Amino acid sequence: MVSQIVTIAGVLVGAVSSYVATYVLTRQRNRYELSTRWDSRKLDAYEAYVDKVRANISAAWTLYHAYRSEDQHPDPRTEEELRALLSETGGERSRAFERIMLLGGDDVVETAHHLNAVVAELVWRAGLSR
Repeated sequence: MVSQIVTIAGVLVGAVSSYVATYVLTRQRNRYELSTRWDSRKLDAYEAYVDKVRANISAAWTLYHAYRSEDQHPDPRTEEELRALLSETGGERSRAFERIMLLGGDDVVETAHHLNAVVAELVWRAGLSR
């Protein structure tokens, strides 16, 4: 009888330890996957923001140089088209920045604020051209 109780106790200890180990490993894997998923989303947001900033700067540069420089090859688009492009890229940059504010850390948000100020200055100067 004692040997049967010892056997049952051994089985119970083995089952409980197996359950605890599985639970802990599953929990760690889920945390890792969640962390990786958020890191991936942050990277996507940063990439999109930088891309939109680049597009907005490019549109500002194009508008500025189309009417301020004496290039041999002026841009074929009209001033209204270039201003519409500048406005569109500015809106896209603003939406990408909002995503940065939601996902980014304090340092990233502060840096993005500074970058937005610089881009706003460039856009303002491009808008004054002509």
